[in-house]
Amino acid sequence: VSHEFRTPLSTLKGTLELLEDDADMVPEQRERLLRNAAAEVGRLDELVGGLLALARADEAKERSNVDLAILAAGVCERHGATLDASPAHVAGDRRQLESTLDNLVANAFKHGGHGVAVTVRVCFEEGRVVVTVHDDGPGVTKSNQARIFDRFFTTNRTTGTGLGLALAATVARAHGGALTVQSTPGDTCFRLELPVAW
Repeated sequence: VSHEFRTPLSTLKGTLELLEDDADMVPEQRERLLRNAAAEVGRLDELVGGLLALARADEAKERSNVDLAILAAGVCERHGATLDASPAHVAGDRRQLESTLDNLVANAFKHGGHGVAVTVRVCFEEGRVVVTVHDDGPGVTKSNQARIFDRFFTTNRTTGTGLGLALAATVARAHGGALTVQSTPGDTCFRLELPVAW
């Protein structure tokens, strides 16, 4: 955590020193420095929000009967993904579970490239509720698959904090389930398994 905060804080410190030391700085350079500083503040805000969400996910205290098919339908409609779902009820925190599904679908579109097709399936398998998010994008390398759920791991520091998939995996564990990934070029599948609500 300290490493993740140190980089943007160092950038902000350097920016402030430059602005303070150069009273005659040209307006274009000053504006560029201020834009960069604002971006770093935004990154810090995202990191704090992600860490708070991780802390809440570890608790997962608010439980109710949640139909994942209904949650998945809303997520798919927002993002334009294809849905194949049957009613599937779990005991869980509705907001955390919806955020997890949203994260998985948004990531599939974000990293799948132009024209990627994303399909979400909700079903029962061997007494568990299973949600899969498939995409036909370029895939995740073997080395990245091994680290993809690690906190702060990201392949794009400019648009991500590396907390989204870590949060999704934490939510899965807090609900008695698991989140896994299998990927080859043209076929990536994130698989969320959760206990059935009896």
